[in-house]
Amino acid sequence: MTSITLSLAWLADNAPSVYTSASAAGVPALMTIRDGKLWLYTITSACGCGLIVLSPGSVLQRFGMPDSVTQAIGPVMGFIGADKLQEIVLGFITCRTNR
Repeated sequence: MTSITLSLAWLADNAPSVYTSASAAGVPALMTIRDGKLWLYTITSACGCGLIVLSPGSVLQRFGMPDSVTQAIGPVMGFIGADKLQEIVLGFITCRTNR
């Protein structure tokens, strides 16, 4: 099998995760472009949200949630944004380690 065939087979098997990540990356990218922020901020925000959303999407799929639910997580986390997600995670870690 060629690498293109293998890549397309992988993409077909993991389509919900790809859609979830793409929608999570697209929303903050469009929002930062609309706000007129720097391209570096746009790219890092989009990549950050796209990568952060892969874990919850996969966990929900593993627990048996339908693909439509996992795909809805992407835009929700995209609207929250990478900065706010970072604050939430750091707040949770700080809360757990200060006890």
